[in-house]
Amino acid sequence: MSKSSWANCNCIEFGLLQFLLEKSNVNSLGGNIMISSNPKPLVRTRLERLLRGLDARSSSSARELGEQVDTLQSELAERQVRYEQHCATLAEQARQQTRQTLTAWDNQIHGAWDACEKQAYEAIVDTKYNVEQLSRQAAKQRTDCETQATDRRASSESTFNRERQIVQDNRSRFHTHLDAQIEGIAGLVARSRERLQQRNIRPPVSDGFVPAPAAATSSRQALQELVDTANVAKAHCDRIVNQPLAKFIESGWWWLVTLAVFGIVAGASWWFGFFGPIYSVFLGAGCSAVLMVGGLLVAGPWLRRVAKKEFPSLLNSATQAEEQAIHAKQLLQREVDSQLESLQNEHDDRMAKVQQWRVARLEEIEGTLQGEVKRLEQECASIKEEMRADLDKSSTDLNAAFEAQAADEELASQKALEASNDENERFKREIADRIVALQEGGAQRLLTGTEKAALLVARNQQWCDTQFLDWGSFMDDPAAGLRRLSSPYAPIGKLDTPTDPDPSALANNLRIARDATLLFSALEDSYLTMTGDLSHASMKDQVRNVVLRLLSTLPPARTQVCVVDPSGLGRDFGWLMHLADFDAELVCHRVWTQTNHIARQIESLARGAEDFIQQSLRDQYATIAEYNADAGALAEPFRILIWAGFPEAIDEPTQRSLRSLLDTGARCGVVPILMIDEASNWLKSKEAEQLFRRGMHIRVRNDQLELSSSSTDSLALKPLPPPDESLASRIVSEIGRQSLEGSRVEVPLTKMLPSQAEFGLADSSRNLEIPIGQSGVGRTHSLSLGVGTAQHAILAGKTGSGKSTLLHALITSAVCKYSPEALRLVLLDFKKGVEFQVYSNANLPHADIIGIESHRDFGLSALKYIDDVLTARGELFREARVQDVAQYNAVNADSKIPRLLLVVDEFQELFVEDDNLSSQASLILDRIVRQGRSFGVHAILSSQTLAGAYSLPRTTLGQMAVRIALQCDPSDAQIVFAED
Repeated sequence: MSKSSWANCNCIEFGLLQFLLEKSNVNSLGGNIMISSNPKPLVRTRLERLLRGLDARSSSSARELGEQVDTLQSELAERQVRYEQHCATLAEQARQQTRQTLTAWDNQIHGAWDACEKQAYEAIVDTKYNVEQLSRQAAKQRTDCETQATDRRASSESTFNRERQIVQDNRSRFHTHLDAQIEGIAGLVARSRERLQQRNIRPPVSDGFVPAPAAATSSRQALQELVDTANVAKAHCDRIVNQPLAKFIESGWWWLVTLAVFGIVAGASWWFGFFGPIYSVFLGAGCSAVLMVGGLLVAGPWLRRVAKKEFPSLLNSATQAEEQAIHAKQLLQREVDSQLESLQNEHDDRMAKVQQWRVARLEEIEGTLQGEVKRLEQECASIKEEMRADLDKSSTDLNAAFEAQAADEELASQKALEASNDENERFKREIADRIVALQEGGAQRLLTGTEKAALLVARNQQWCDTQFLDWGSFMDDPAAGLRRLSSPYAPIGKLDTPTDPDPSALANNLRIARDATLLFSALEDSYLTMTGDLSHASMKDQVRNVVLRLLSTLPPARTQVCVVDPSGLGRDFGWLMHLADFDAELVCHRVWTQTNHIARQIESLARGAEDFIQQSLRDQYATIAEYNADAGALAEPFRILIWAGFPEAIDEPTQRSLRSLLDTGARCGVVPILMIDEASNWLKSKEAEQLFRRGMHIRVRNDQLELSSSSTDSLALKPLPPPDESLASRIVSEIGRQSLEGSRVEVPLTKMLPSQAEFGLADSSRNLEIPIGQSGVGRTHSLSLGVGTAQHAILAGKTGSGKSTLLHALITSAVCKYSPEALRLVLLDFKKGVEFQVYSNANLPHADIIGIESHRDFGLSALKYIDDVLTARGELFREARVQDVAQYNAVNADSKIPRLLLVVDEFQELFVEDDNLSSQASLILDRIVRQGRSFGVHAILSSQTLAGAYSLPRTTLGQMAVRIALQCDPSDAQIVFAED
């Protein structure tokens, strides 16, 4: 078969496969094919099997169709050659004729123009010189006038802007108040709707309520009406949410009553001998069931009637509130518009006066100038007009003659071309119709055997097109192109469609693969190797492509890259190092080149994977993707390992660690990418053979890729176009920015607090167990005080490191868990701020003392109060002959004493001066720390620094076993964690 025959075969085969896709429930909309509303990716092994099967079927059909249409294509090609030759001859004749006509036309026009332009030019030059002289004089006068006018306008504009800003600020505050009221009412509706749904009651719909017209005539009256409506809505909400009968049924008392009925009926039946034990139990259970069902049947309709009455009223109040808010905004807008209009009028008057003066002055200057210029221009215009009249007459005569000649020539040429084109198009349509008929017949025969496989491949491509946008879409806005996935995927290339006329080449390559993207899935393939010339640009481009795809699809701040480059020293990864500008941890601080450094990094990754399997995955999760789906803010990061020139600089321990990463690292989030030099002798070793048994292996040869496989023939791939280094740097910078923004880990305190029903139920007799954070999925980390040596805590951290947030979380968690009878608080703040103001405003029942912007004298008084508590409890314990709070509360169950928690923020302020107050405070704190254990008194001291002279003695700090260091200086960290 000829070369053109094989080209036709390829075209026909693609048409067959396209027809298959159209028949496989493919919907076409606006030229874009939507394969599925839920496309899914195909892993490498599945895609290979599908494409090889499709290739075998489509290749055989394409050969048969190619032979049938070869004659048609040859005939069409010969006819097209003759048509093009004829068209070229006609076009050349038309160009020659047009060129001659235009040349003669231009020569005659240019001659007439030259004569007229010479005379007009001399008149224009003279006039221009005289006008420039006059203009310079007038320009100086206008500049002086404009300077004075600008100064006056600036003064008026400043006054107007200042007054207008005052009006706009008032309007913004009013809108904020309105929005707050509306949001409050919406919250009441949501709360009522949620409570009804919890009771299995469908929230009634509104009864078509039409809000009453607002009667307010001013914005303040309208705001008051809205506040009144909000109060009415709150009353309706309270009647729905706080229904006594519903609370009784939802509480545990209902179950106790049912259980009591069961016990009474069953016991009485057995006791009086009516039935045996078994039948008595059945009888009691039946009575309890009747009571429970009857109660629910009675309570359900009553609760629905309450909901039917109150919920529509609540919705009506919300509707009325929205109408009132709109009316209030309209009134406010009219008032603001009136004020702004008044200000604008005053401003306009001032500006008008300035403008009048300016215009009058400029008119005077301009009048003088224009008088002289007009005289000069009139003289020049008369000369130009004479020349223009002569030129127009000559040009009109010449143009009319030549335009008629050119139109006749063009019309004749166009008619000849149209006649030839019509005949050629008719012949092409005839051939195309015959080819389409052959294609549809062949495609119909393939439909049954290949429909499902073709659809899966197409869905895979649709998923890839959706998740992996073309790099060009990142140009204007890199953030718009980022698509985040929960698992690591990266497109490698598209299966190649060869143009080789060899039949075996066509049989071994899939035509539909022109749109089949090969994906690297770390969870399925475990690791990726890329073999080729490491110094070639194509190798660098493909590695950059894969790494950027992983970084742009994995969650920001949850992806890290470790680069190993022993021979290149990191020269090919400069674009990636931009991540270090945002957070050095994103790239493990640097590119690692030394053997000992590389060993530590690989060992760290292996140890991290080991810890993750044992502490996080365990038997609950199969992969990191499943774990991160539940972990939320505590999600584990993915770690991409790039080893350039593998296996350079590897020793035996590193090889063992790397082998474990290749085997199990993928399920822990480690994604190894190994770059291997094709000239390396290591490729012939047993270790290389073992490496290539698993994973995905890509061979890079110049600008072509090849998917290697140990069991089947290799597949040729078209490399995906990579971004240049400039765009790569921009994308990396955007990823770094998003990682920096998302690096903050926030765990809501509500996740750690007990349920509302358990508030204040914890017993503090033995110790304090205060939840302050999470250490994993479902694992709460608590601050324990009162156990062993853990009696007091010291907290150190720089400004902004989160000390105040931690103290607030600790205090809130403590007061929610323990009642005021179980825990008392003394809160002191020496930071010159209002950190503890919120507890004072809320009248916290646990607080004995709350110090806001505390002075040293006040702090000493608070410490003396605690010292008195120690003394009083010592007397109580001696009288009761007990040693600690737990023993005392066990003996005196009716008069338990609570534990006392002292929280001091910036405690070092007590010691800023070397005076008597500082000495007393130091002695009392030392006594609290040493004796507080027995008497249930605990201290939590917070400070920015523990270094320097203004602090507690080391002996006192040594007694505080619980030590927390946030971000702080190394010297402070050494003091916090020092044993002495």
